[in-house]
Amino acid sequence: MLDRSPFYANWPPKQWQQQFAPFERFPAPDLRVADFSEPAPNGVDPKWEGWVYVKANIWRDECKVGYTDGPIAGRLSETGAPDLILHAAFAVPWSGNNWAHWAEQHCFDRLGRHNMKPHLPTGETSELFPWSAEYTTELVARAMQEFYDHLWALCDFRVDVNAMRYEPILRPAAIKNAGVMNAPYFARRFNPFGY
Repeated sequence: MLDRSPFYANWPPKQWQQQFAPFERFPAPDLRVADFSEPAPNGVDPKWEGWVYVKANIWRDECKVGYTDGPIAGRLSETGAPDLILHAAFAVPWSGNNWAHWAEQHCFDRLGRHNMKPHLPTGETSELFPWSAEYTTELVARAMQEFYDHLWALCDFRVDVNAMRYEPILRPAAIKNAGVMNAPYFARRFNPFGY
């Protein structure tokens, strides 16, 4: 009789499952490349609600720009794409009023919707842009500064975009354990002059 349990329910895999198991053991939390429990040095806390974020593909120069109304850590694995990693996020206050969604749409307008990569099966636009993480983050930061200026203009109050920016602190040991230290994204982050 066939084993109907989920693939990883009974570890280690059976002999017939070995060909499908790329890991020697089940992937553990030591592969988590960043910790989202501590605030950034500028005081921005990843537990705040409401963000516009830039996620980078570690193997190719393409980035996803998106938003979430909840904490940023809860949105990291929802896309299901294992090669996307959070590069930067910008806090959007009063997320209950749907400001994060409007901030994302403003970023799409400024980055140019015609630059979004199309889905191959349908031709519909995606949330991916064909640029490096650094360049995409710079463009998103400019768009978010415009959004902040507009948001707080009636209050006669100015907010610097860098005061609302969160960048995760990456863990090189976990990246090495995952076997992706030589990915172009990490090569730029950890060895910018030798890339």
